[in-house]
Amino acid sequence: TGQHSCRQPAKVIVVNHRSLRLSVDGPHLPEHMQEFMDELSELGRDQRYLNSVKQALQKGFNLKLQTVKSDVPIILKSRAYSQDEVSAIIKFQEDENAFTTRLCLEAGLRAHEALTLERACDLSPAAHREWDPRLFSFMGPVVLYTVRGKGGLARNVALSIDVAAELEMRRLPKPVLRRSRGINYLSHYAIGGGAGFSQSFSRASSKALGHSRGAHGLRHTYAQRRLQELKSGGLDTLNAMLILSQELGHFRPDIVLAYLR
Repeated sequence: TGQHSCRQPAKVIVVNHRSLRLSVDGPHLPEHMQEFMDELSELGRDQRYLNSVKQALQKGFNLKLQTVKSDVPIILKSRAYSQDEVSAIIKFQEDENAFTTRLCLEAGLRAHEALTLERACDLSPAAHREWDPRLFSFMGPVVLYTVRGKGGLARNVALSIDVAAELEMRRLPKPVLRRSRGINYLSHYAIGGGAGFSQSFSRASSKALGHSRGAHGLRHTYAQRRLQELKSGGLDTLNAMLILSQELGHFRPDIVLAYLR
């Protein structure tokens, strides 16, 4: 899986393959429940169902969870972009957002995750999860970074050596606080991210293509490309989906199906 930019050996946590889910014995922390809620939204659960689950968790564990919006409206058709479409979109973006478009395409990032990028030696992936050691197989030399996804789940992502070198040229002397959709992020790089990036992408896509499928479509493109890479590398479909689900920040292979339309 290559090397990370701190000049330490690349590392992906080696795990027991018997389970890819949280232990039923706990600990049951608020961030784990928030992560669970976020995964339900991407599995296609409607808003009424999500609200019911939230209320049950809050009452049962006496805690407060953030409201999660259902992704039902956005998973009914393909949102993937071709490489030619992405190249056309980038021409209508300013430099920082154009670079983030490339990052999202290469690593399958959500818009807000670009604001959370850290070197893998500075932030480890979540220890309460069991990570498959085959993550980022068949990608060639890569540099590992870490992002915080939905529910605060920290996971590794992989960038090509060239893109990682460009990213490091954008590293800030010290991290800055950036706010998106009411949430504060400590950002280490001078790149686009969050709502500002999403809006930039949609505007650029509308100019370049006459329509926009949203920046989230870049994750769909990543998923479709990676599934093909994993299967071409010799993995069967189920194992390829297991690995891909974790690379996307999920632990349910069935959620990958939403990205393959």
